Amino acid sequence: VRDAEIALRISKSMILPSLDAVAGWNASGSSSSFGGSLSSPGKPTTTFGLRSSADLNIGMAIAQKNQSAIILSAERRHLQLVQDDAIRLVRQSARRLQGARERLNIDAANMEVAQLQLDVATLRFEKGLTDNFNVIDAENLFNSAQISLLSSRNAVLLAELDLLFSAALLLPEDFVPKNDK
Repeated sequence: VRDAEIALRISKSMILPSLDAVAGWNASGSSSSFGGSLSSPGKPTTTFGLRSSADLNIGMAIAQKNQSAIILSAERRHLQLVQDDAIRLVRQSARRLQGARERLNIDAANMEVAQLQLDVATLRFEKGLTDNFNVIDAENLFNSAQISLLSSRNAVLLAELDLLFSAALLLPEDFVPKNDK
């Protein structure tokens, strides 16, 4: 964007006529030798003037200025799109992290319920009120709840990394092994 702004300024300045300041000093003398003419110059004259020149066919310069303005506008739109995409990615990552945290809370509650069911099934089996199949079913439910809880913890960690990466706070180079010699 900065380069396009500079190009537009240059294009605008090319349309304006140029103005030059000219200054001069002139003295002449006559003598039979060179040194004599320098030591006794005649009346010196000093001149100062302004000179301006303008291109009569400025169509090309105007076209260049308009093209620079279009390029600047396109660069600004592109910058805005990139910024909007970056913001959108960060917001999506934040929503995914929030969802993963909510699933983790649900799985933690499910884990507590599964633990309670296992304790009740084990107690009922020990008292002889039920058979071993209820304990096995409760253990399977407890194991499934544990796997789901671990999976949710993993999803939260991955969502946190994704958010850091989307916010440009985490770079792929951070995961490349470094050779310490």
